[in-house]
This record gives sequence, structure tokens and C-alpha cells, in this order.
Amino acid sequence: MESSIVKVDTQLITQLCGEIDRLTKEVSRLDSVQKTSRDQKLSDLRQADQMSTAFRPDHSSQRNLVKALEERLLDYKCKAEKTKQELATLRERFLKETLSRHKLSQELARQRAVTQRLSEELEAADKCYVADSPKISTPRLEDKENLPLDESALNVNKCAQLVSSSDSREVECKQS
Repeated sequence: MESSIVKVDTQLITQLCGEIDRLTKEVSRLDSVQKTSRDQKLSDLRQADQMSTAFRPDHSSQRNLVKALEERLLDYKCKAEKTKQELATLRERFLKETLSRHKLSQELARQRAVTQRLSEELEAADKCYVADSPKISTPRLEDKENLPLDESALNVNKCAQLVSSSDSREVECKQS
């Protein structure tokens, strides 16, 4: 019998401990809900007080409202001015980059024209040299000083002058 009483007592104690834990958790939850509700109510009251203060017919609150609106307006003006300055800076940078691209494309066109002209002159000089080359043999570097000046050598010199004059025109083009 004692064991059954002890067993029943143990069950009762276990149930009571479980009930105490459940009630403690419920109290904590209700406490949390109450704090949240109270904080929300205080926040709502503060906001309502601020709104009523802002729209009260009294002179100081109207001044405060006007002052707050003026400050907002100044902030917006400052932000607009800053945005305009950034826009002007970006526009200026864009124009500089566009001008640089334009100058580079012009220089590229000039260089292509010079290359075309030089290749045409080189072809003409090459034709001139090929036309006269069967008449002369290719001398070694040491023998160049001892060569007689005949008609084919003069033609080669003319072709060389054509090439060197085109080089001087290229230098003039680069300098301008």
C-alpha cells in the first residue's frame, strides 16, 4: 500500500511540476504580450502627442512646423544641387571621352592614309627596282663604294629618293 501511495504521490508531484512549468511559460508569454502592448500604446500616444503639437493652433508649434518644412525643403534643394553637380561632372567627362575617341579615330584614319600612300610608293619603288634589277647584280656591302654609276644605279637612287621623300612627308604629317 505504501508503494501505491508513494507512486500516486510521485505522479501528483510530477503533474504539479509540469503544471508549474506550463504556468510559468504562460506567465512569461503574457508578460511579453503585455510589455509589447504597453510599448505600442506608449508609442501611439507619443506619436499622437507629436501630431497634436504640430497642428495645435498655438504660435510656437506652427513655427516649429514651418521650420521643419523649411529644413526639409533646404535638404531637398541641397540634394538637387549635388545631383546637378554630379550630372555636370559626368557630362563633362562624357564629352572629353567622346572628343578623345574622335581624335583617335581621326589619327587612325590619317595613319591608314599614310600607310596606304607609303605602300603605293613602296610598290612603285619596288617596280622601279625590279625593272632595273636584271641589269645589275646584287653587290656585297664592301663593293658598293667601288660600283660605277650607270643608268640602273641612278634609277635605284631615284627610287630610294622617292621612299625617303615619302618618309619626310610622314614626319611632317605626324608633326602637324
